[in-house]
Amino acid sequence: MELTGTILSKKPIVTGASQRGEWRKQTFIIETTDAYPKKVAIDIWNDKIDELNQFFEGQKVNVSINIESKESNDRWYTEVKAWKIQGA
Repeated sequence: MELTGTILSKKPIVTGASQRGEWRKQTFIIETTDAYPKKVAIDIWNDKIDELNQFFEGQKVNVSINIESKESNDRWYTEVKAWKIQGA
C-alpha cells in the first residue's frame, strides 16, 4: 500500500534490544493529500531511518507501508510500518 502526504513531524528515535539484537524505531507523522486529508503516524525501523533523514518537515513524500494489527489481552493494536520512502 502507498500513501502520499506531507511530513508534519518526526519523533525522536527509540532504541532497544531483543533476542535478535539491537533495534531502532522512529515515528513520523504525515498528512495525506486526499480530498479529505488524514494524519497518519508511521513507524520506520533500523536502517530505513536513514532514508527518512533525507527528507524534512514540510516535504511531500510517497511512503510504501504495511499495516498490521495484533491482539494482546483482548485489545487490538495496529501498526503502520514504512518499508520505503521517496520524494513525491
